[in-house]
Amino acid sequence: MSGGSKTQTTTNQTVIPEEVKPLLSQYMRQATGFSNAGQQAQTGINTAFNGLMGVAAGDGYNQNPYFDQTVQKSMGDITRNYQDAIAPQTNANFARAGAFGGSAWGQANERNQRALGEALGNTSNAMRSGNYSQERQNQLAAMQSLPGVGSTGLGLLGNAVGVGMGGAGSTSTGANPNYRSPFQTALSLGTMFL
Repeated sequence: MSGGSKTQTTTNQTVIPEEVKPLLSQYMRQATGFSNAGQQAQTGINTAFNGLMGVAAGDGYNQNPYFDQTVQKSMGDITRNYQDAIAPQTNANFARAGAFGGSAWGQANERNQRALGEALGNTSNAMRSGNYSQERQNQLAAMQSLPGVGSTGLGLLGNAVGVGMGGAGSTSTGANPNYRSPFQTALSLGTMFL
């Protein structure tokens, strides 16, 4: 006689004692608070990291809206100095000497105009070169800061976990190794429901 196979179903059920239920919701709120604090810190770290990555990659260079205005202002000051002081002084000197319009006056004006062009070019080059150097220094500093930001994120995460664990088991501080923080208790209770 052949008997059919019997199917047996087993159900595991975790019963939470009534005196623990109010504590469980308190523990879960605290665990959620620790989790949210860690997420907020990590969001800030990610923002800083992404900003530094942009600087390190050269994003935003040559986009200072005031830089060209500053260069133009400096060059305008040099040009005004030529127009208001150098050219009139040269003309006055040659006029007093009775040589205004002569070949010596023409050569003096050519030297003054060449000096003006050199001053304008040198000023622009120096300012732009300085700006370039500063941007590259910022880029290098950003690249050097990236590992620190990453480790800061890990450190904050570790601190959040450490706070959540309540220092349990820490023998260096003399904490009771049998102590269970609300976070640890919530974690252990939470695993019963998985």
